[in-house]
Amino acid sequence: MDAFTTNNALWLGLFSPEVVEQIVEWLPVWVLRILTHSPVFASMARRILNDRVAGFLRLWGLPPDEALTLMRRHHAILSGQTALTTVEPAPWFPDSLDFYCPITTCDEVVDWFVRQGYVVEDDRAPVVDLEFGNGIARADLEYPDEITALAFDFPIVRTGISKGICRSVSLRQSGSGKLIKVNESYSDNAAVPVCFFPSTLHMNFITGHGVVSLYPRLTSKRKGLLNMQLNPPLFPVELETVASLTQYQEHGYSFFHGTEMLPGAPETNSALDELVVRTWDDNLAVQMDFDHRHPVTLLPTLHWSLAKRDYNDTGFTDFLPFVFVSNELRSIMYEDGNRFYQSIRMAPEAL
Repeated sequence: MDAFTTNNALWLGLFSPEVVEQIVEWLPVWVLRILTHSPVFASMARRILNDRVAGFLRLWGLPPDEALTLMRRHHAILSGQTALTTVEPAPWFPDSLDFYCPITTCDEVVDWFVRQGYVVEDDRAPVVDLEFGNGIARADLEYPDEITALAFDFPIVRTGISKGICRSVSLRQSGSGKLIKVNESYSDNAAVPVCFFPSTLHMNFITGHGVVSLYPRLTSKRKGLLNMQLNPPLFPVELETVASLTQYQEHGYSFFHGTEMLPGAPETNSALDELVVRTWDDNLAVQMDFDHRHPVTLLPTLHWSLAKRDYNDTGFTDFLPFVFVSNELRSIMYEDGNRFYQSIRMAPEAL
């Protein structure tokens, strides 16, 4: 892949069109995007990316063009294993297609799948106690140097252990047994639940216009920064989450905590913050469109922070993930859990 580091794909011209096609079919999205700068290979790169997504949709008996139109109309996204194997091709067959849609759009999305022959087998809302707070008291916790800038009144929604999801519907195709999950976000941004996923390896998604990888540098190294703490876990870790991490490990991926040295980066707080505190437009994500005439995402502005653990002289403090969504009318912070952080004092001999 070093041949692509200078945005130069001329070496592909040494091969026959058939060989080039086979090579490009297995390129990850961050390399495919480089090919879009080439007048010779741009259309091929976009077609192959579209074909990857269309292939999964057809396997689930869905017409690709209509499904992508549905996603564009309702600003829905497709995430999970399907998105990861689209971003970085691998012989890994997804267990289900996991769709995420903005709040109030779930019924329309589910109805479309029902018309495609799927039957609803489960429809539930997470059992959570919603709490609403005020943003002024929060400013000094995460941004002590910007307290003036953030000292305004914005609502905070604490969603218990729902991971930003207010409703989850499972549908199954009776003949094939294929499973589709439709998850409704608490926000008008369908990507809010993505930022609560258990690791950065899970944080890829497909829109109606293209593909997004939020942490391509780590994903390219087959490493994931955990979006939780496991040593020891001060907040509950669901068995489903542990099973998901185990499944990724079985396919050759590995995970690390935010307190561990970053792979290939100096052990500094600034390097870690680059991964932990992110904004939608910080250019660290990779986005590739199916068609250069349409942007990949038309979602509301998104800022998020992963879970992290800060050590001090007396112990440590665990911070849970949060997501900050802004549009022209309002700004809302979403937190996962009844407490945003928890501090632990350790015995001197344990430090």
